Amino acid sequence: MTRQQRDLRRQQTREAQEAEARAQAERERAEQAEAEARTQQARAREASERERIAQIAKRRTQRWFYVAAAMFVVTFATLIFALYKQQQALAAERRQAELSRNLQIDERDQRVEARRTREQRSEDQQHIKELADNLASWRPEGATIWPHRQEATALGNLGDHADAIKHLDQALRVNPDYVPALVTRGYRNFLMGKPEEASRDLNRYLDFGEDSVAYDNLGIVEAIRLNYDKSAAAFQKAIDTYHTDYNTERYASEDEVAPDIRAATRHNYLTLSGASYVSALRYEIAVVWAFAGDPEFETALQRADAADPNRAPDTRGRPVQDLAASASDSYLLALNWAWQIARAQQRAGEDAPGDYGAFAAVGALWERMGDIRPRYYDWARRYYQKFETVYKKDSSQQRYAGLARFVEQRLRRSEIQNAETYHPEPLDPWELAAEASASRANETQTNPLSYAPRGRLLTSAIGILEGGSEPQTPARRDLLVSLYLHRAQLRLDAADLRGARADADRLLSFDPHLSEAYRLRAMAEWEDDKRRQDFERAIAENRFNAQALKDFADYLKSSEPEAALQKMQVRLRLISPSSTDYEEIARLQLRLGQKSEAASSVGTAIALAPWRLELYQLRFDIERANGIADPTARLHLLVGYRAAGDEMSRAGNAGQALSTYMRVLAGIIALRGKSPQDEDINFELETSIRGLSQWLSSRYGAPHAAQFWRNVAATTAMRPAGGRLMQEVSRIEHLP
Repeated sequence: MTRQQRDLRRQQTREAQEAEARAQAERERAEQAEAEARTQQARAREASERERIAQIAKRRTQRWFYVAAAMFVVTFATLIFALYKQQQALAAERRQAELSRNLQIDERDQRVEARRTREQRSEDQQHIKELADNLASWRPEGATIWPHRQEATALGNLGDHADAIKHLDQALRVNPDYVPALVTRGYRNFLMGKPEEASRDLNRYLDFGEDSVAYDNLGIVEAIRLNYDKSAAAFQKAIDTYHTDYNTERYASEDEVAPDIRAATRHNYLTLSGASYVSALRYEIAVVWAFAGDPEFETALQRADAADPNRAPDTRGRPVQDLAASASDSYLLALNWAWQIARAQQRAGEDAPGDYGAFAAVGALWERMGDIRPRYYDWARRYYQKFETVYKKDSSQQRYAGLARFVEQRLRRSEIQNAETYHPEPLDPWELAAEASASRANETQTNPLSYAPRGRLLTSAIGILEGGSEPQTPARRDLLVSLYLHRAQLRLDAADLRGARADADRLLSFDPHLSEAYRLRAMAEWEDDKRRQDFERAIAENRFNAQALKDFADYLKSSEPEAALQKMQVRLRLISPSSTDYEEIARLQLRLGQKSEAASSVGTAIALAPWRLELYQLRFDIERANGIADPTARLHLLVGYRAAGDEMSRAGNAGQALSTYMRVLAGIIALRGKSPQDEDINFELETSIRGLSQWLSSRYGAPHAAQFWRNVAATTAMRPAGGRLMQEVSRIEHLP
């Protein structure tokens, strides 16, 4: 191989190597480019993934933002709504609080008005009594029926049933056939616990004609007498004979109310319509069967419920609660009748009447009250439990087994089981003051113990006002002063001088210018100087204090009659004087030698009260002091006595009148024995005999009058006029 060929080969080999190197380099660049491309692709994929993740995160963030925003909006809206509702609730609470406060004010105002009405009613009844008393004294005898009945009504409404019965007795003495007095006396007798007398009067009244209220009262009386069949029949007759009258809104009333009713409802007087009265009669029939333990009780109760218009919606769909005002009336009246029966049956010292089944019926009536006002369910539970307690001690009473099952069933009622226990409201000093005022009707001056109930009420009211945490408002202070005044006077009347003096001192610590406090302290004072000072201060503080003038005059009578007379005469300008006022003035004038003035004063006293015998005796003393001879003055005295007897007769006091007439006759006969020819004496003797004959004949008949004179003529005192009296017997016997 030539050199050229070798060179060519080497050239070719070198070129081939260079080409291989270039190809290798190219391959390496291609691989590098490919690697870079793969790297770029990986980076691109990574960037894309990051972008994707970022987008996802962004979207998630946006979603959470939107969710959070939505939640915020919802939360904010909820908060705003909650605040709105809270504001509404607070406004409602404020409105409710305001309404409650207004209701409390209204209730307080109603109580005040009710208290004032009760006090006014008590005063009105007292005024009626006084007016009727005056009418009974002045009107002709045949016309005294009406005032006696009016006075009996007033006394009964004041709680004085005994004196009410006395006036009804007087009306019936004037006219034994006066039937309205019979039904009223029957009612007062059963309130006095005299069912036999009540039954007699009511049956006499019903003999004249049928009357629903009389049958109602007879039903109560027969239940008191344990005649339950007759009682239920009488109540049914009361229903059957009921007829609507002019005043259907005030058909029946009760002036003596059960303590539980007063405690639960504050009712001191029950008034109800005719419809409620009839409904009460139906319920009372059930009560009567409960007393008896008769199985008819539940049936009668169901019948009463079915007929009670207040226990079902009316035609306009009103529920029972809307009828509360009228619905409770019938239950309260039936409850009150049940109490009147149980009270009369209950023996002294016992906790329950002998026929204690009434507790179940009373519980049922309180349960119906609870359907109207849930607070009364507690009263239902109390009476149901009372029945259970007594029945467990006396389970031998098989007649009450049915009532025991009834009570057990009623006590399972959830409203009764879960009823809130009744807690009486705090004592109200105004209520206590009103009760104290009303309790005066039961007081008598001859029995200091009768003052005790009023004293306790006044002391309780004073304790509340003195020890309470409430601010001492002007109204409370005025009430406190009034209470201390009443208690101080009460303590004086009960001879508790130390207590009266302490009350007067307390009053003067409130007001050192209180005239009445000085008067009360003077009346309780023992030392003369202090007593005089207090009387003088009482009058100086109030020149219109008529009672202070009277008490000061009484104090001065023995030692300073002129000063006493001056005080009494000043007092006449401040009062409506009575016969006693002029009598006291006349006695002072006579003592001071003012004889003509004394005669004028006693004449005024006699004109005001011509039935008072002591006034004629005072006139006799004054006439004797004026120099009038004894026979003349004594004859004038006897003529005055006869005038007093006429007034007693007109007032229906026949016994007192006859005694006075006989006193006059005996006195004239004694005068005639000393001066048989005196024309005036003989004239008065004839007048007395003839007048008494006419009086006796008009009341008892001529035969009784003649026999009366026979008996009188035989007495020692009348023997000097025996001939004249026998002439009167003959005259009467020959009258046509």
